[in-house]
Amino acid sequence: MSQIVTDNTTIPKRDERRWKSENFTQHSAEVEQTTTTTPLHSRGRLFYCGWNSVPKLIFPEYDFQETIWKPNEVNSTRNDILVVGMYGPCLGVRRFFARGGPALIHDLFEGKVLYINGEAYGHLDPRVIDREYQIGPYSPESEFPENSRLVYFFALCLGMMNSQSDNSLNDLIFDPTQRPNNTGKYSGVAYYSSKCIRFRQRAASQISEIVPVYFGEGCQVQNAHDLHNYTNAINLVEKGGRNWLENHRFFHDFKYCLAMENTEKAGYVTEKLLNAFLAGCLPIYYGTREVFDVFNKDAFLFFDIQNPQGTLDKIRYLEAHPEAYSEILRAPILKHGSQTIDQFFSIFPQVGNGTLNFEVRRMMGLQTLHKRS
Repeated sequence: MSQIVTDNTTIPKRDERRWKSENFTQHSAEVEQTTTTTPLHSRGRLFYCGWNSVPKLIFPEYDFQETIWKPNEVNSTRNDILVVGMYGPCLGVRRFFARGGPALIHDLFEGKVLYINGEAYGHLDPRVIDREYQIGPYSPESEFPENSRLVYFFALCLGMMNSQSDNSLNDLIFDPTQRPNNTGKYSGVAYYSSKCIRFRQRAASQISEIVPVYFGEGCQVQNAHDLHNYTNAINLVEKGGRNWLENHRFFHDFKYCLAMENTEKAGYVTEKLLNAFLAGCLPIYYGTREVFDVFNKDAFLFFDIQNPQGTLDKIRYLEAHPEAYSEILRAPILKHGSQTIDQFFSIFPQVGNGTLNFEVRRMMGLQTLHKRS
């Protein structure tokens, strides 16, 4: 069996995810003891191809280039960083490589390349690892775990949401006393999805037998209520158009939100649950059970698609006992407060102790920013 080697320990790959969790306290201590102060001036340029609001949040001291990176248009140096959204604008470049062609980004960009994977699939190709790194739903079975870090999609999304908001949204998730509450305008479930996956359709249909289910676009089920005009009105406020990072703005009027992932995949927890929490509705979630490592199990409902009866009975109970419903909405969102923030949300240096940011920088061989006091 292939293995990875840490500073003092050799660990089988299949045990690495567990090892990371068990040794999180040790990693946090390293942030405290070994980070160095980096003057906040340009040490290189920061380019992007997709995820345009995220790179400057991860690497704030770099000289951010406002226009999207295009091959052969810019002479890069070894001091530069390129952040690439996998399956985004540079997909064509990456696709050539996946089909056996040359690693075009690697060949055309002289600096370090950080791929951000927001999907439930895809890892670094084992043929090229020098100067290429990845964060996202990292799998312990990856051939090169030393060049990958598990960063849940919801942590990146919270940073993007903040960049689009006049006020920080962090405290609404992090501070139990500021957990949002819905208006109750619609007493049922918001079901807004453009991918009509069979298990999600079935769940919406089953729930519709207990409480009203509202749809506004995309998928719908029998007996559901059409709120298309309401959705359009919300979408056109200020910025206009559809923006999935702002779903919480119109979910705020619903008692429940159906927040089911497209698939159950290790390391894959998206913005869906985060949007529901920010909206103040009660999330009905399906996805990897790793979600219980991050979020308080008493703060939402988990919908087991193989055995849904327990959750359906719970919804019936909450409908008959309003105080029980209110109690769930008062529960802390995070499992372990500040520890959870630092372990799962700190991809940006200003969040928590910046531990994830420290880990990514160390992986890439970059100097780390001084830990916030």
